[in-house]
Amino acid sequence: MKYKLLCLVLIFPYLIYANSKENKNADKYPATEEGLKFSPDQLILPGVLLSLGIYGTLDNNIDKNIQKQIAKWDGNTIADDILVFLPGASVYLLDWCGIPSKHNLLDKTVITVSSAILTVGSSFILKSVTSVERPDGSNNHSFPSMHTAIAFAGAELIRQEYGDLSVWYGIGGYTIASGVGFLRMYNNKHWLSDVLAGAGLGILSTKSAYWLYPSIRKLYKNKNQEHLSLLPYGSSSELGVRISFRF
Repeated sequence: MKYKLLCLVLIFPYLIYANSKENKNADKYPATEEGLKFSPDQLILPGVLLSLGIYGTLDNNIDKNIQKQIAKWDGNTIADDILVFLPGASVYLLDWCGIPSKHNLLDKTVITVSSAILTVGSSFILKSVTSVERPDGSNNHSFPSMHTAIAFAGAELIRQEYGDLSVWYGIGGYTIASGVGFLRMYNNKHWLSDVLAGAGLGILSTKSAYWLYPSIRKLYKNKNQEHLSLLPYGSSSELGVRISFRF
């Protein structure tokens, strides 16, 4: 239970900022059918990160030198397993606390699920193809870091949905995601190249989800979106969100 409470504590700064802006921005974002228009410059950051990650697998001297220094700290924490979902969850928590996101609940969920499928699916494929051994030697599924990919996918989601309200939403999300990447190295589970590639993959997956969103929305745009609802719940043994949709 203490780790679930930690999640709530970590999200608290988001909630404070959300409540402070509620009256000012309550009507700023109506429901929208727009996704993210593709432009080549959107590929620069994820492209650079992925390229650096791939280069690191080909010449792993830098990875080994960095990991040798980090291994001296003898890290052992489960914080990365908790923080990995915080950026993505924040998009719903902020909305629940009164700060509407750029897209309504159903549309945002479609984008989030699309991003998750792209992130996890591509990570599994790359892990199978590359077969890079982890720093601790536990298996050959090191490249890329899926934890880092999921965290950065969520961070980019925050930036897209709330970046126009304040740049600090995106900065907060990317800071947490960067922390997840570092903790994967701290726990001796990933090389630096794994983390860099995971970050690029996560960002690219979320951007791709926004590019695909207008086409996906055509499949359900005439449905009544008011029938979708999310209700957070918690107890001494579990914490989660109930999702319901009436056809």
